[in-house]
Amino acid sequence: MNELDIWATFGANQSAAGSHFIAIAFLVWVGLRVSNNIRNSDEANIVMKLAGTGFCLSVAYFCAFNTGWYEWNANGAAAAFSYLASTDIAISPGAQTFVANMNPGADFNLTPDLMQGIFLVSILVMQMGQIWMPKK
Repeated sequence: MNELDIWATFGANQSAAGSHFIAIAFLVWVGLRVSNNIRNSDEANIVMKLAGTGFCLSVAYFCAFNTGWYEWNANGAAAAFSYLASTDIAISPGAQTFVANMNPGADFNLTPDLMQGIFLVSILVMQMGQIWMPKK
């Protein structure tokens, strides 16, 4: 394996993560629509509120999984570049910078970073607020 193979694999993995995020963005929109419909329905019962809550929480999990997948792919590529460098195969300055800014070989992690966490919490507050907060 050489540096170009690692970059190609990394790019393919990130393309898949990007496609997955597009699906998640659509599901976030669906969750907002569901929560809005539950709020505006006079016939919404506890079962519908629980189902809507379950849907919105599962979408938030999928989003956290996607951000973890994205970072895991990047850390895996950084680990592969580090391995190449340790075998006295020269890697480009771009690959060296990439390794320096990543956590090579880190385990998969569902915990979002600060901005990802703010994004997830804000979406959940909007969704759960529409489902569970009383109308005024």
